[in-house]
Amino acid sequence: DYEFKNNSTYKEFLLHHRQRIESLSLQGQQTFSLFSVDSSFIHLQCLSLCYIDLVTLRANLNACISLPHLSSLNIEINYDYRALDDVYQVIFCLPKLQYLACSTAGHQIPILSPFPPDQHPSPIEELVIGHA
Repeated sequence: DYEFKNNSTYKEFLLHHRQRIESLSLQGQQTFSLFSVDSSFIHLQCLSLCYIDLVTLRANLNACISLPHLSSLNIEINYDYRALDDVYQVIFCLPKLQYLACSTAGHQIPILSPFPPDQHPSPIEELVIGHA
């Protein structure tokens, strides 16, 4: 499995079919070193980012803003989980997001900071914040 994820065939497959992919689960930093999510994943509806560091998470989330159909996002942060305010700001700007699950491996997630009253309400209907 590890060998397949780092194989150029895996990368080529995803890049060649990215315009047709509706659901994608990426796990481990090695996977994110192959490629990242970008605006070419035009049909992506469900995205799962697991065992990801904050720098990589931020880069992928910023790209997600341009995804017109992304309605479900599952994030598992495995590293530095303390500075999540800017991450939440980006998540709550995702225009079609209806479901968000966010967790950390073995640590509590900090409480969300209040958002400015002039910010548009998020379309999120289900929010799951947990810790192992």
